[in-house]
Order: sequence, then C-alpha cells, then structure tokens
Amino acid sequence: MNLLKGSAHTVMQVLNWFMPLDKSGDEPGCKMYARLELGFSKTYSTITFAPHQIHEMDNEFGDDIPEENQFNDAADELGWNSFAESCKKQRVMNDGCARMSVAAANELWRDRGELGPVLSVFQGRIANAKGLWVRSPDLEKDARDPTWIETTKSQREFHRHDQDKDEATFDKQRMTFELLDWSKPPSCSQLSISLLPILRDRGVPEESIAQFVRSQLQLERQQFFHALSDQPSLLAWISERFPVIEENDGSDSLQGSMPKSRSERISCLLRAGFRPDSCYYLSTLIMRGVRDWLG
Repeated sequence: MNLLKGSAHTVMQVLNWFMPLDKSGDEPGCKMYARLELGFSKTYSTITFAPHQIHEMDNEFGDDIPEENQFNDAADELGWNSFAESCKKQRVMNDGCARMSVAAANELWRDRGELGPVLSVFQGRIANAKGLWVRSPDLEKDARDPTWIETTKSQREFHRHDQDKDEATFDKQRMTFELLDWSKPPSCSQLSISLLPILRDRGVPEESIAQFVRSQLQLERQQFFHALSDQPSLLAWISERFPVIEENDGSDSLQGSMPKSRSERISCLLRAGFRPDSCYYLSTLIMRGVRDWLG
C-alpha cells in the first residue's frame, strides 16, 4: 500500500485500488468482504513481476483411474463406498497451488536477506491470487524468461485491474509478491493415543507399537530432565503438555493469591525465581502434573 502513502484517500478508493469493484458486482457481499483481507494482511513485500511474467493457468483435474480399495473396510461400516462414488466427479488436484520459477524463488529468498539454501515452497499473494507456490523448473518457460510465476484458477480470487495487464501501466505494488510463510523443516510430534487401536486393527505388530511408545517415553523423559535445570525450557515444556483450565463459572481465578490453574501456578512460581530442586511445593505441582499428563 506504499502507493497510497502521503495523500488522503477515501475507503472506497483504497478498496478499489486493491480490487476493481466494478468487476466484482456479481460477487456475494460476504465473499467479497472476506477477500478484502488479502490486501490488508501482514506480509513481507518481495520481488515485483511484470505482466508478461505472470502466467494464468487452468486448474488440473483428476483422471478416471479408480481409487485403491485394498485397505477399505469390507463391511463398509463407515460409508467409504458412498464417499468413493461422490469422488468420481472430477476434482481439482492443484487447489490453491501453482508454480514459480527457480530464478524467481532464488531472487525472492535473497530479497528476504536469507543466506541459506533456497526453500521449495512459499505461501503468499500477488495481484488477484493467493495460495501456495512451489519452486519448479520449466525448460520452455525458462528459455523465454527465467523469472516467472503461475496463478491457477482456484487461486484467483477476483478479476485483475486492466492496467495490470499492460507493461506500461501496471501497478508495482499490486504486482509484488507478498510473502506470508514458507516451508520449514519437519518438527517432532507426538502419536495420539487414540490412534493406537487403529494401528493395531490395521495389522501393525504389537511389538512395533510398543517399541515406538517406549522410544517416545524415553525421549520425553530426556527432555523433561533437561528442562528441569533451565527455566525457559521448563516453561515451554509445561505450556505444551499441561492444559490450562479456564474458569467459566464467573468466580475469581485466584486462590490464596495464586492462580487456580496448576499450569499457571507453576509458571507463576518459575517466573518468580523458584526452582523445582529447591522448592518442594513447586516440585510437587510439577510431579502431579506429569502424573496426570501420563494418565
């Protein structure tokens, strides 16, 4: 929105600058209002594309190859067969996704000031499109211009301004890729206990499940003992594993000048400088929390 800085504009002028309202008259009001969020969300401005570098593409649809049914329930108690019938109609396979060139991804990442390896996936918006862009080479397009970006029909939320289709009149702010997020390394997670019966029912050996659970408990044990000697780590460990109980009865959330919630009480003591190895009350709270967390 840098173009509008330094001068007064009405709300309608700002909205029309972002999205041509005269081309959006057939849109439902609630949908049109929701799309305005695209232009006012917090993003990082990166590189600008010229009109000829933005390729508008159609959606890609699935073919008529039948779905694999090897692991379907024979009794169909969950109604998978009827669901499969409903899926026979063509579905968009790249919903909200498109490609950008390797050169564009490299320039975008350098524009962010990053020195590490260029990532493969970027989430953001540009012109009238939003979604996910995957770094992808294309010899034919790269030969014409190494910097390009695609937008698919499922990504395009409204009609573009006519001037943004002309090399001489396009608005640089609207044609700038606004970066919201990017791909990150996978992080550790936990196996929900509710999935264990499903794994067993699907034929996963009990010993494999038991070995996984033991290794997970050992990892949790190591993380817990490491966190006991480091206050920030312990606060993070507590907040991730001990639920905060909200008091909805309208009563005071304090009890004896301390929070009623166990996790909040532990956090309060830790931030006040108490340590579990020297405060019996704090260590007791943590021990009870761990016991309840383990079930």
